[in-house]
Amino acid sequence: MLAALRAAGASPEVIEAARPAGESQAQAFEIWPENWATFEAFLALGRCWTWVAPAMGDPVRVGIASAEIEATLRLLQVKRRARREMFMELRAMEQAAIEVFENKG
Repeated sequence: MLAALRAAGASPEVIEAARPAGESQAQAFEIWPENWATFEAFLALGRCWTWVAPAMGDPVRVGIASAEIEATLRLLQVKRRARREMFMELRAMEQAAIEVFENKG
């Protein structure tokens, strides 16, 4: 919900009021302009993660299907010549996210 409020341009006060009690504020970070399009694509892929539910244990994210990435890049109208590089950047972000998910579990 907080991400949706941010995407809609809600004020910091509104976002803070919507934050669940006890949830700490995320650390701020900067995104370089040349990485902004890749960041937007990664956010667009937020609901495209593949989950695996082991017989014993909690479900885990294992990655984002290549077809999902390709379709998202097309829908975002990323130029053909830029897609390969952005695909590789998204895979790097995916791997970093998986490491974070594993450490939080």
